[in-house]
Amino acid sequence: HVIDGLTEVAEEHGFDVIIYDAKENQEREDKGLRQLLNLHVAAIAFTPVMYEHTMAPELMMEIERMNIPIVLMDRDLEFLKCDAVFVDNVTGACEAVDAFAHCGHRKIATIAGTVTSKTGVERIVGYKKGLYLNNLPTVSEYIQSGEFTVRGGYLAMKTLREGSTPPTAVFVANSVMLRGCWEYVNEHSLQVPRDVAIIAFDEIPGNTPAELSVVAQPMHEIGKIAMNNLLEQMQPALSRKREIRRTILSPRLYLRGSELYIPKTDDEKSERLLHELVQ
Repeated sequence: HVIDGLTEVAEEHGFDVIIYDAKENQEREDKGLRQLLNLHVAAIAFTPVMYEHTMAPELMMEIERMNIPIVLMDRDLEFLKCDAVFVDNVTGACEAVDAFAHCGHRKIATIAGTVTSKTGVERIVGYKKGLYLNNLPTVSEYIQSGEFTVRGGYLAMKTLREGSTPPTAVFVANSVMLRGCWEYVNEHSLQVPRDVAIIAFDEIPGNTPAELSVVAQPMHEIGKIAMNNLLEQMQPALSRKREIRRTILSPRLYLRGSELYIPKTDDEKSERLLHELVQ
């Protein structure tokens, strides 16, 4: 969806878009950037790999020497001073936890991303903020890293569910880990939210369960804003006058029922309560 938004604006202004997937690999990222420089592209919209790394100094110098307009999307690189478009991850995660708490949950866990990425760190901060605002303690066992992978999401859910005190609610910090989480849920015939409540950051395009509550990012808008920033940078008259622009967009929480709290009563009462809450 980000690529769609970016491409839409680019084509309106006569530009073609080349897409390169670094597959979360630093070597591939460096290689891809060098290839783009060799192609003398007009501009670069860049989502850095999630792992903490330092871009090759000579590569940074080459980008600066060629004066190529660049914009970061979703993830940050502190040493690269350029335009960027982000989402308010802290607020999104905090609102998810707050929704759980208002439903009556007191044992709220998170399947978090890596702590070497902006999104991973900020969503953990938002999770902890949500607990604090609802007078709930931070329990270390309830913070499991899913490493932003399907396998990581599966293993994190397994650890949470099979622990001594399983949480009643789980905030999953992105859609990739959600896939693994959902595999575990289906594999063990768990019912959401009766057995465990779930809210995810992001949706799985075309494959998110209809009843799943999500913190949705304005991904199409991210792409459009990023491309418009690049277009401004490509105009010398505007580029000389403008300052670096770092845009932070607000996500939106959609509550669809998977966040509800179903007390452990007998099956008949539980089913009736679930029906009443959904209605």
